Amino acid sequence: MNYNYDLHSHSTISDGSLTPTMLVGLAASYGVTHLALTDHDSVSGLAEASVAAAKAGITLVNGVEISITWNNQTIHILGLGVSPDHTPLLDGLE
Repeated sequence: MNYNYDLHSHSTISDGSLTPTMLVGLAASYGVTHLALTDHDSVSGLAEASVAAAKAGITLVNGVEISITWNNQTIHILGLGVSPDHTPLLDGLE
């Protein structure tokens, strides 16, 4: 079996142009089998994406793109396999 991964995607929860449901649908139409939703500094779209992924037969990878400032530079760190209800993560994203 062939697997097609997209491990960096954004929805309207951050700066994407599609809702989590629409994003999953588009990914499925392109043959993506594993999709990570990695909105900027938010995991709030993961529940919606999870429902859509289950319906579309896609494996959803819970993700987030964390923005930090270091040495006067903005750096984005991609987190994959995160727990969307992990209190320390949610506190840090606030």
